[in-house]
Amino acid sequence: MAAMSMTSRYALSVMCRDSVGLVARLTECVCGLGGNIEVLHQGVLQGFFVFMLLAEFPDGVSADQVCESIESAGMQGELVVSILPRAEKVAAPAQTGESFILTVLSEREDVAGILRKITTYLSDHRINIEGLTCEPISGRSVITARLTIPSAVDIRSCRLDLTEILQPDDVSLSLVHEDIFGATSRIEMPLRKMA
Repeated sequence: MAAMSMTSRYALSVMCRDSVGLVARLTECVCGLGGNIEVLHQGVLQGFFVFMLLAEFPDGVSADQVCESIESAGMQGELVVSILPRAEKVAAPAQTGESFILTVLSEREDVAGILRKITTYLSDHRINIEGLTCEPISGRSVITARLTIPSAVDIRSCRLDLTEILQPDDVSLSLVHEDIFGATSRIEMPLRKMA
């Protein structure tokens, strides 16, 4: 039986006011401890930086060391850091359906009630939310969700149900397969000729 390499795995989140260069500083901290970034999500929410990652470090690198290194990337008290140990590398659960993109456009910025209705419906129908964003744009809000929809769920019925549930909120809704969404959203890049 082959010997397994010893590692320490952690789930990390970092929040602070946004500034240029944060991702570079944080990834430098991870690399400085010999860490490997397995998965990373980063975004800016109305001026606040949110950074989440799963990382693997050489055996013996403690959670305290990782936390101290990450905190050193900012001024004292600037970064709010959370860290959770992970016992082992776990493969992402196998998808039990196909990927769809749900897009909802609301004419108002306050969409807590709309999100509650959508997420309750999805949960009740065992539809998993793989990713979710909600952003205000010029007084309106755009909600986008990447969903794994089980094959037992009828997509047409799902689309009609959501439309009916959200009818009082006066929104426009789209639910399309991820492949179709990608094909219709793709931006062709011009080819550059090398001199």
